[in-house]
Formats: sequence, C-alpha cells, structure tokens
Amino acid sequence: MDYKVEKSVFMDAIVPPRTASYSPVPNRVIVDHIQDHLRRQNIPILQESYRMNSTGNQFQCTFVTPGTTDLGMALYITNSYDKSRKFSVGAGAVVFRCSNGLIRTDLRENFSRKHTGDIMEDVDYLIYNGIKSLRDEFDRINQDKEQLESFTFKDVAVLHELIGKMWLNELVLTTSQFSILHSHLHGNEWHTILDEDNRLIGNPSMWDFYNNVTEALKSNLPFNYVDKHVELHNFLLDEVARY
Repeated sequence: MDYKVEKSVFMDAIVPPRTASYSPVPNRVIVDHIQDHLRRQNIPILQESYRMNSTGNQFQCTFVTPGTTDLGMALYITNSYDKSRKFSVGAGAVVFRCSNGLIRTDLRENFSRKHTGDIMEDVDYLIYNGIKSLRDEFDRINQDKEQLESFTFKDVAVLHELIGKMWLNELVLTTSQFSILHSHLHGNEWHTILDEDNRLIGNPSMWDFYNNVTEALKSNLPFNYVDKHVELHNFLLDEVARY
C-alpha cells in the first residue's frame, strides 16, 4: 500500500484536542517551521513528500535539499495524533532519480519529544538542530554509499543467502514487501540485478541491492518508515563488513 498523500491532506488532518497529559503538534505548524528555517538559511526545497496512515493519525514527511548530483540531503519528520510515536526529526538522504530514502542512524534520542506539556516550545529547536545536522549525516551517508558500491556480487548464492537471512530473521521487510523486492530485482529501471532465469546481470553491487530494497520500503507505514530504513542501512553495511 502506498501511504503517500497530497500536502493539503497532510496539513488538514484533524488535530485532536489538547488534554492534561497530551499536547498534539499540528502538521501545519511542522511544515511552516521547516519551510521558514530553510528559507532563512537560503536552502531550497527540491522535493517534498507526505505520508499518512488510513486513519489519519500517524504521519511522516520528507524535505529534500541540494546535496550532490545523485543524492539530496533530506530531513525526515515523524508525528502522530494517537500517542503512538513521539514527534521526531531525522537527517538522511534521498536518491534523486528514484526518490529512495537513505537513513543511517536514529536521531530520535536527541531530536525527539513526547507529546506532553509545552512541546510547542521545543518543536522549533528540534527542527533547527535537525537541519543543522544535515551536512554531517549526508557526508557519512556518502562514505557508506562508497562502501556499498565497492561490494559486488560475483555469485548469485551470496545474494540468495542475504535475502534468506532477511526472510528467516524477519529483518527489514514484511512478507508482502518481499514480493515487491522480487519484482524489482528482475525489473528495476535503474538497478536490475537478476535476469529471467535468476542469474546475475553483470556484477551488481550492494548499492544496487540496497536500492531494490528501498523500493519495497516505500510501502511502509508512516510510523516505522524511518526505523526500517535505519535497520536496512546498518544491516547491509554489517554484511559488507562480514564479507
């Protein structure tokens, strides 16, 4: 399922009332603060995407800014109106040609806040610091990308082992997402790895595989969209180090 929605739908989601123990953060306020900070720092927004679950109470949005020719720096926001997730800000990247996400670490320990008390006083500060962290995170992601590109599959058995490990240990993907992965491994516009007889096409890299998996991750629910990207990133880097 694709949880992408129009910006207007994301902005106009009904905000629940504040209570003694719960303080919602309106999506409209989040977007306004991000746009204001980027505008004041003369950072253009190249892409925006908005995700919302079917009941309209879990949200994720991404703002992409200039980086390199193939990757953009990206600010990832998670929010909820049902107390399921903290308001959180993350930094990562997006592949321009396919809009696949890259997030290497979970910043919520430092850039998150429970929906309690005077949270609105902290939202602007958290967004500011998230934007401030973009460059450092982006530089690390580019270093990781080089590692992923340096690893090439020379034996299809290694690819099968990798997918099997993800399946057996219930890592990264759901059952339905494995079907999406299978489809993209054989027919991804940019990163096709296998031919119709399940043989390797050339010597594809771990970066190619990474982009096939992130195609499947586009169907994640808003509340775990960031989590699963972090899980994938670290899992594949660990596999490269293991080989």
